[in-house]
Amino acid sequence: MYSIYIIMFSQISSLFVTVVRGKTPVFELPTLLLMIGCGILGGLVGSKINKKIDNKTVDHLFIGLMAIIIVINIFNIYRYS
Repeated sequence: MYSIYIIMFSQISSLFVTVVRGKTPVFELPTLLLMIGCGILGGLVGSKINKKIDNKTVDHLFIGLMAIIIVINIFNIYRYS
């Protein structure tokens, strides 16, 4: 639970720095609204799923997703270097 707060404050500070430096990307309004809606919907669905599975399964899913993200990052490093 604490990691979610760490991520939230990290992203808020990153957003602040991006806005202050004037480097915010341009989004079409429908795209921005879709991203916001999907983020909220994903949070709600994830919360409901989390209540129906045990902590050990959540830990395994988290570790699996982290492994996939690491593999994607390694692939991107080699592809773009």
